[in-house]
Amino acid sequence: MMFITNALSPAETLAELLQKSRSTTADTDWFKTKRHDADLCPHFQAIGLQILGSYKAYRAGCHDIQGMRDDGVDILLKYDSDDGAQRVGMQIKSYHEFSEWASGRDKAFVKTLKAQYTEAMQNVGVDHYFLLLCTDAYEHRSQIRMISSEMKTYANLTIVNPEQVRGLTLLSEWDLQAATTRLLCRDDPVLSAAREYFQDVPTLGDVFTLDLLCRAFGGGSKVLEPGDFEDIARAWYESRGGILDMGKVADAVVEMEEGGYIEWVGEIYRVLPEEMPVELCAIYFDLRARNGLAAGDVFAYLVPLLLD
Repeated sequence: MMFITNALSPAETLAELLQKSRSTTADTDWFKTKRHDADLCPHFQAIGLQILGSYKAYRAGCHDIQGMRDDGVDILLKYDSDDGAQRVGMQIKSYHEFSEWASGRDKAFVKTLKAQYTEAMQNVGVDHYFLLLCTDAYEHRSQIRMISSEMKTYANLTIVNPEQVRGLTLLSEWDLQAATTRLLCRDDPVLSAAREYFQDVPTLGDVFTLDLLCRAFGGGSKVLEPGDFEDIARAWYESRGGILDMGKVADAVVEMEEGGYIEWVGEIYRVLPEEMPVELCAIYFDLRARNGLAAGDVFAYLVPLLLD
């Protein structure tokens, strides 16, 4: 069973995820079409729920998340810690709001930001405040620099630049959950053993191993046709921006046969559950039990958890 070994608060976890996630400056033009209430608030509320969900899976004390949109807070995360109940506030600034400021139509933008911070700290009792700058990083670079300069000394405030925010939005549900689990359970022996089973650089054979593991214990079909391996490989290469290499597919299938994970029977391959590595079986059943995952979702979770 996996346990939390790195006792980060949700605020610290969010800060770590933002630090590790980064898009290109050009990709921040994605924010141009995103509205504050209709798009951005629901999106980050969902991200907050996923982070808290990882804590709940490992029996950490968490309360809830709510959309406030007043008292200086757009989204509020509440959770328990050794120091008592803690609150994390998120304030979102959209491309439209930045454009209003840059054009001169909103002359009180920075003054409003500072007032919202004060309201969040005093009225809501926020312990940490994240200011998410959801705008085009190049177009509004001057405004972003001004915010950083004006508010860099504010206590318990993290100003998140557009590249970091966009990087976080690019993570899939499974990427986000896996990244959170890796942070919280960093030194857990079950997770460490499973990750050490694979090489530092993921291979197609690693992907096949995880797919076969999930087939072995997922209750579905335990037979594959040769073309099934090609389909698995194509999906893997496409997710990584690569090109399908049939030579590597053939080599990886041979690797699975030599490892004892599959055997050729007539015109199909049969999966051999009894030959699956113990360390991978342990984490497979842990994830299913803790997270209530359907068999088909475990593979999507395991790939970023063990191979990224």
